[in-house]
Formats: sequence, C-alpha cells, structure tokens
Amino acid sequence: MAEGRRQRVRAKVAKAGIQILAPHEQLEFFIYPFLPRRDTVPIARQLLAVFGSVGNVLGAPYEELIKIKGMPRLAARTLSLLREIVTEECLLCPSFYVHGANQAAGLIYREYATDKKECLFALIMDKDATLLNLIPVWTEDEPFSVMTIIPKIITSMLRAGGDVLLLAHCGAYATEMSNEDESLVAGCVHVFASFKFLLSDYLTITPNGRFRACGFNFNFRRTYLDGKV
Repeated sequence: MAEGRRQRVRAKVAKAGIQILAPHEQLEFFIYPFLPRRDTVPIARQLLAVFGSVGNVLGAPYEELIKIKGMPRLAARTLSLLREIVTEECLLCPSFYVHGANQAAGLIYREYATDKKECLFALIMDKDATLLNLIPVWTEDEPFSVMTIIPKIITSMLRAGGDVLLLAHCGAYATEMSNEDESLVAGCVHVFASFKFLLSDYLTITPNGRFRACGFNFNFRRTYLDGKV
C-alpha cells in the first residue's frame, strides 16, 4: 500500500511539480529515500504539528528535527541543509507571500541571527509580493561600495525574475539609515528605472531585533515604521 501511494505522489510531482502536493506530502517526498519500506505519513504529519509549516521544517536545526519519532538521522541532516538551497533558488516556496515590512523583518532577522555579522540582505519579490529569493549582497568582510553592491542586486533580480526589492541593513550600528544607506538607495532608484524594478522598503535591523522600515511609494515619498521582531 505504501509503495503504491509513493508512486502516486511521484507521478503528481512528475506531472505538475512539487507545488501540487499537500504540505505533508512534500515532506514525505523528501523522506522517501531514507525510509524505503516504512510509512512516512506519521513522520510528515508530526513535523507539521511541531513546526507548523514546510518552510519552518526546512528552517529547523538538525537537533530539533531528530527529536521527531521515527525520523532517520540522515533525513534530519538533509532537511536541515535544504534551507540553504531553498533560500538560494526558491524551489520549494513558490507561493510564499510577504505581507509588509513586519513579516519581511522577521524573515531577514532569522537569517541574520545565525552569526550576526553586519550585512545587507536583498529580499526579492514579484509584483504580487511572492517571495522569490532572500540573499546577502554584502557582508562586513568587504568594503561597503555602491558600485559593487548594485551590480550584485541587479544580477540577483534578473536571475530570480523579480520585480520588487526590499533591502535590509543588519548590524549593531543599523539603528537608522546612514549616508552609505542613502547613497545605495539613490543608486538603486536611478538604475532600477532602466529595468522597471521597484524598491519598496529599506530596513535597518539591530542585533536585538529592533528595526526601522523606510517605505517608498511610486512618487518616492517616504513612510516610516518602527518595530521589533
């Protein structure tokens, strides 16, 4: 019975992609190779019960995943590493919508909090605010150069097929927009006109999770939102 079900799930993926699967089926699909003869439904459903969503499962550390009853160690290790692939290529989250600066700040802070190096993140979306990619385009290990950062942003936008960009400067001194931040915003706005990209927000996020979001409308007027992740 289990093998027949697996064949049906694999047929769905082959025909329409992994998006067609229910959340627990997506998790089963990843676990199948590690449990070739066992029922994976209980594991998948327990993962969702504990972590809440497929995205949260992929963002969970190995130490938490291995606590799930019946979870193979190699499967837990693989799932914990998939987060990097998802963040880079966005293969598994085609319908994740970013609802405003508060949610964006939470997503970005989770990435920043792994080592808390000063960095600049680019959150790339389509016109419907669907998340396409979330990547660092600068870290404290390199000079903060607008001439270097903007080409990285443009390349990332084109690669992801993005329309809308949100930038976030994270670090101990990122309490408000600096002159460097202002220069980067001005450079992006100037260059984006040629590509018809939109810069929606520029966030500054501190190590304790406090953030300020500077939002831009189509007339480039600014709105501000202060909050905490």
